[in-house]
Amino acid sequence: MFRYFALCWNPQDPHQATAARLAAQRLRASSGEWQLTVEMDGLMVLHAGLRTGSSEKYLLTGGHGVVLGKLFASPPAGEATSTSNAELDTNASQSIIASAGVRLIERYWGRYVAFLRDPSTRVTRIVRDPTAAMPCFFATFRGVTLFFSRAEDCAALKLMQFSINWPYIGAFLCIPALQTRQTGVDQIRELQPGECLQVDGEGASSTKLYWDPIRLARSNVIEDVGEAVECVRGVTRSCVWAWSSCYPRIIHLLSGGLDSSIILSCLRSAPARPDVTCVNYFSKLSSESDEREFARLAATAADCELLEFEDDVSDVRFESILDFPRTARIWSRLYYLQHSGFEGKLAARCHASAIFRGIGGDQLFCQGGTTLAVVDHLYARGLRHGFFEAALHAARRQKISLWSVLNTAVRKAWFASPWTPARLAGEFSSLVPPAVVAAAKANESFVHPWLPATRDMAPGKLWQIFSISNHADFYDPLALPDAPERVAPLLSQPLMETCLRIPTYIHNTGGRDRAIARRAFEQELPREIFSRRTKGLIDSFLMQMLRSNLSFVRELMLDGLLVKEGLLDRRRVERVLTDRHSIVGPEATELVAYHLSTEAWLRSWTASGQRAAA
Repeated sequence: MFRYFALCWNPQDPHQATAARLAAQRLRASSGEWQLTVEMDGLMVLHAGLRTGSSEKYLLTGGHGVVLGKLFASPPAGEATSTSNAELDTNASQSIIASAGVRLIERYWGRYVAFLRDPSTRVTRIVRDPTAAMPCFFATFRGVTLFFSRAEDCAALKLMQFSINWPYIGAFLCIPALQTRQTGVDQIRELQPGECLQVDGEGASSTKLYWDPIRLARSNVIEDVGEAVECVRGVTRSCVWAWSSCYPRIIHLLSGGLDSSIILSCLRSAPARPDVTCVNYFSKLSSESDEREFARLAATAADCELLEFEDDVSDVRFESILDFPRTARIWSRLYYLQHSGFEGKLAARCHASAIFRGIGGDQLFCQGGTTLAVVDHLYARGLRHGFFEAALHAARRQKISLWSVLNTAVRKAWFASPWTPARLAGEFSSLVPPAVVAAAKANESFVHPWLPATRDMAPGKLWQIFSISNHADFYDPLALPDAPERVAPLLSQPLMETCLRIPTYIHNTGGRDRAIARRAFEQELPREIFSRRTKGLIDSFLMQMLRSNLSFVRELMLDGLLVKEGLLDRRRVERVLTDRHSIVGPEATELVAYHLSTEAWLRSWTASGQRAAA
């Protein structure tokens, strides 16, 4: 398991220097795995678990720092489909430092966090790649800024006490996709995708956004459908091929949906020719959670082995969610509870070093946003250029009235206030008291730096940007040290930039969601997958899990921290957690999918000798 820990301090301050030495000593005493890779006045970087080809260190010449993770060289202008592994020679290193790290974003892509030191100014810069695939959290200990990929590594040093960030927890319950610099722990912050944290020689820090999706969405806009198809096809293949070159053997989670099937088609043609084993999870509880028919078609077309794994409710005991290690971000624990053990054993059997997933395709290719695409069409083009035709296509595809589509488009394009994530607060949170929802709507500190209030950006495009801000998880919290790395190849910087440049109404040409992605891979995909309009759902399986663990969930939630802090309405929660009401319903899905993991996350911090301060 690859991870890192870095310390940044003012070397002129003896108290900070002493604190840095103490933190470094405790870290190295905690495990013999930690290796020192950079040491200079005011900066120390350590790492553990390097993996040749996928999680590496790239030392800048002249002792100017290190890039940790995986770097690819961006293709030259006009060669959108070529990519190669990066090498940071003297010229590249000097260029990165001279540009204050901006050149790293412009000329490279991948999964990385960079620690850069300019000796002439004594300024240290920490740069996180735009996909945020490599975690980057930070905290302050006696003036020393600690950077780490795993919160457990920091907490285990027992250098400081931690308290719960209750306003953030309340906002997270209202907006589960919330992503900001704040985390659920008061003392821990997260560097955001494409952001640079600068620490000067005196220890003062500031942040700057190096990768701006709004600016990208406005530049070199791709309005031609044919060009969009070619770009999406070429860049998607290039990104999947690049990642496949890092791993000789891969496990691919093949749902049978469009996105995972596109990835498999790219793996089939990858020059590296990795050995791919596909896995499909299914449940017999409902037809919506059994997609084996489509997965079999995709695997057959790619001539890949397909393993079908039935999700069995009897194998899932919710008590285990309390045994997870501490994390800075709140993730749903149910997936790992179900699948970590199986995936670890399968990876060992197949000698696989990576698990590929289709995460990100819905957001980038614009799944389910046909009405918003019509809004954006009106916003950008007005009533001309085929607006009524686009509205008619959307109405037919969604089987709703044309008047409904036109009314929504006019209202949101011309009369609505600028869209912000705060509008989502409470939309899917029926168990959260109104006062908590109101507080989440009013707290401007929970706005992602990508999403400043703006009237000159189409609301559908803002929604797309918000959707990709909530990045995929890198660590499986239950994984063993030699577990496979988790890769979401669609969430790669070149593909993100390409899809941002394509307006949502082009992505949804003809009123069909993900129309450009479908056309781009029409020849590679089985007709049934290309034409598929539904997605697999797990609601029935969630409800069955709830029924099987009802006694534990009642005890955990009704007497839990969320209820005690007034962040959940106990009366409503109690009504859901009865045999009669827990069978079906959005409230029960909300409870199991989000609130249960949040409660368990809180317990992991408060039960470990931490101080939970309201």
